[in-house]
Amino acid sequence: MPTIALRRLLVVTTTAFALACASDDVMAPTAEEAALEPIELSLDRIDRGEAAPADADRSVPTLQRLLHEAIVRVRAERGDAAARRLLEPLRDLLREAREAREAGDRETARRKLREANLVAARIVVRVFGTQVAPRLDSRVTEQLVVLHERIAETEAEGGDATRLRRAAEAVQSLQTTASRLMDAGAHPRAVVVLSHALDLLRAALAHG
Repeated sequence: MPTIALRRLLVVTTTAFALACASDDVMAPTAEEAALEPIELSLDRIDRGEAAPADADRSVPTLQRLLHEAIVRVRAERGDAAARRLLEPLRDLLREAREAREAGDRETARRKLREANLVAARIVVRVFGTQVAPRLDSRVTEQLVVLHERIAETEAEGGDATRLRRAAEAVQSLQTTASRLMDAGAHPRAVVVLSHALDLLRAALAHG
């Protein structure tokens, strides 16, 4: 059976993504980001000064790992105070999300978490440059090849690859959206979408 996170991603990525507002000057998430399940960003490891989790660490979502890597670099190059200043807007959004959730306002909490995703992606692009989005896109392509190989193997053995095929289709849809965002110069938004694509691929391959 697919995990809850995988089922959610498969459902939301069937939504038609509209590039209603590709500009990164706008704080509110656009349609494609609003359709994605927001991740629970945690700054605990960062605050403790721990090393960024390895790429193979399946317990940490891609966007959160990228944020951790970015802050580690800022802390090493500019000091802890600079790293903390960079995270202040993100901390505010996460606090507002927690307060909204505690007040029973789930809609506001989810909106704040989506905004936090975008802020985290902006930090990643600010630190690593716009080339981070194309690099993520290349990783998505590589993992899609692995997923298609898994599909072929499953079917060759007489198994049911329906779920894997749906995952592949969802990832391809996300990748198409990310390509349009990169063409529009909206690299942080593309990072959000591609990070979700990589998490979906990881879940599909882990439970395929």
